[in-house]
This record gives sequence, C-alpha cells and structure tokens, in this order.
Amino acid sequence: MKKNCYAGLVGTDTIRQNYSRKGSLDYIVNNGGTIINAVSSKKWSGEAAVYVSIVSWKKGESKEKKQLFYTNKKGELIKHKIDYINSRLSLKIDTNSAKQLKCNKEPKMVYLGQTDTKISTSRNTGICFS
Repeated sequence: MKKNCYAGLVGTDTIRQNYSRKGSLDYIVNNGGTIINAVSSKKWSGEAAVYVSIVSWKKGESKEKKQLFYTNKKGELIKHKIDYINSRLSLKIDTNSAKQLKCNKEPKMVYLGQTDTKISTSRNTGICFS
C-alpha cells in the first residue's frame, strides 16, 4: 500500500486475538500502518451469530486522535478518542512488544507468591495443591 493511503476491513473479532492478529493487525502496525478508527467487537447485524471487528488504517503516521469503539459491561459501544490504537483493539496496555525474561526460561521455575494452601512437590508429579 502506498504511503498516506487508507484501507479498512471487517472480520470476525478473532483478528484481534493471537495467531489471527499476528497475520493481520500486527502486520499492519509493524509495517508502517496506523489504525485510525476501529470497533473492537460488535455483534454482526445480519443473521449470522458472530461478532466482528471493524478496522480502518492509514499507511504512515496520523497525528489526529484515533477513535476506538469499545463495548462496556452493559454491551454498549462507547467511543474513546485516544492517541494510539493497538493491534489488540484494546484500551489496555499493549503487551505485543513484551519480551520473555531470561530468568523465566532458565531454570524452568515458577514463583507462586503467597498462598494459603499446602503445597508439596515431587520430582515425578510436579507441584501439588491440597
């Protein structure tokens, strides 16, 4: 797509999740696209029982506020004017660029934090809660 051109898509709301996102919205954002307007998730108005996401983007930068329509707990779409729309189409912090910490890879251990249950470990069974 040429610089300063616009495009859009309508897809099932899985485009903002995991593998579907990596092949679609992540690609757009990582290749110079700026999401300028989006509906995170909306019930399809037709007969199909499906939820869709609607996304418009521009190739290049856009200094204007972006519009993200996000569903509240009552199921109402609320318009949010924000500086940046991430590829998850979420108001939450974008964790796409988060890196796995080396200390979580080697040795393979997990910190459980405080717990009020009795925990025992075994070489054969791993961690057991009781």
